[in-house]
Amino acid sequence: MEEIKSFVKNGGILVTFGDACGFAIEEFALNVRNVVDRMDPKEFFCPGSTLKATFNNQNAFAYGMPSEGLVLFRSNPAFEITPGNHNEDYEVIVRYKQRDLLQSGWLIGEEYLSKKAGMVSVQYGKGQIILMGFSPQNRCQMHGTFKLLFNTILR
Repeated sequence: MEEIKSFVKNGGILVTFGDACGFAIEEFALNVRNVVDRMDPKEFFCPGSTLKATFNNQNAFAYGMPSEGLVLFRSNPAFEITPGNHNEDYEVIVRYKQRDLLQSGWLIGEEYLSKKAGMVSVQYGKGQIILMGFSPQNRCQMHGTFKLLFNTILR
């Protein structure tokens, strides 16, 4: 783990998808929490749906993205930046819309995702940690969100 931390501190970029984000949050002690972690499925359930989101396309990781679009959510994490030291190092790149999130599929508990982050960038030393709660490369969604992954690779 120390090698990964050193890599990021010295200018590397660590990109995590889905449940792997929990690893980065824990190991790097990030001021981020998964707001839907271990929720009762009667309160929150979204097994594979396209959800409406906004993209901060002023951020280099979202260059070329529209200001609004869709992401595929498959029981993924959704994030909230918690108060703490260095909160200025955290930037939301993808945020779920406030309401009427569901474009297609099944969603119970929309209020738990309302205005929460789907993708967060964290400055860590000279490098960055990218948390993508959703999978940007998943099947037919590639055309909609693959740019987010390409942009992180090209950085």
